[in-house]
Amino acid sequence: MKPLRALACLLLLTAPALAAADLEAGAEAARAGDYQTALRQWRPLAERGDRDAQFNIGLLYENGLGVARDDAEALAWYRRAAELGDAGAQYNVGLFYAYGRGVAPSDVQAYAWLTVAQENGARRGGMLEALTKHMSAASIAQARRLVDEVRRSCKVD
Repeated sequence: MKPLRALACLLLLTAPALAAADLEAGAEAARAGDYQTALRQWRPLAERGDRDAQFNIGLLYENGLGVARDDAEALAWYRRAAELGDAGAQYNVGLFYAYGRGVAPSDVQAYAWLTVAQENGARRGGMLEALTKHMSAASIAQARRLVDEVRRSCKVD
């Protein structure tokens, strides 16, 4: 085998291990309080579609860790992870709609995202039940229709 071709094959075979190493390196940096290094480790992975890295970047922006706190940016990263099937990110998207963080508040959107998150294994925190208690029958019907749309836009584990 030619040297360049062998190198390309080796890189393809080790890519998943390298990605996991970068994810873990970012986690180690975050645990040490070095959030900017964590972001540098996670961003390339997130941009390539790693939902764990996307979720972690959402956490950084939501909490202002190593970056300016930015609820719209946090929501954008959570949504990317949510669409790749991350139940925790789906739940967070629902919370952002429920509380109007980075987006106009919408009980209908919150209901839809929280429902999909729970179907996908997210913890039951009582938020969905709380929303249902103060939503009108028409809003609940609208939200149930939206659940199907959210399901179609997201992978489900």
